[in-house]
Amino acid sequence: MSFTEAIGSGFGKYVDFSGRSSRSEFWWWTLFAIIGSVVFSVLDALIGTVSILYLLFALAIFLPGLAVTVRRLHDVDRSGWWYFIGFIPIIGTIVLLVWWVRAGDDGENRFGANPLEASTGAPSRSLGFGESGSGSSVRYCSNCGAENGARGLYCASCGAAMG
Repeated sequence: MSFTEAIGSGFGKYVDFSGRSSRSEFWWWTLFAIIGSVVFSVLDALIGTVSILYLLFALAIFLPGLAVTVRRLHDVDRSGWWYFIGFIPIIGTIVLLVWWVRAGDDGENRFGANPLEASTGAPSRSLGFGESGSGSSVRYCSNCGAENGARGLYCASCGAAMG
């Protein structure tokens, strides 16, 4: 999923807390939120307002961001209620971060179909942020046998180095 697709999906599923979100969708949305926050904070400072633009931006992305986060937890077969573990200082943040960077469950889980599978049902693993891998050969992981793109450094399934 590309940056613009992730933003479109985030706003398109504004308050959709069901289903699953891929890692790329989640991290592209997170990058969008960080960049937007910085830009609007700078604009507020330049025009002399008291964080008005930043607060409007934060308000606009709060619910879609929460929905993307809940769907990302669903992708690793965790309930959205696990988001509240983040309120436990340090430990909660570490647990959430581990779940957010972990590959989603292969196939269908209790929250729905794998968001990386194409409509044909064939796996379509992302090689990274915005990489399509079109026209490249396929490699197989020597550790787990999973299919991976030619440019990937690590196996998308088990995380082993692709040699």
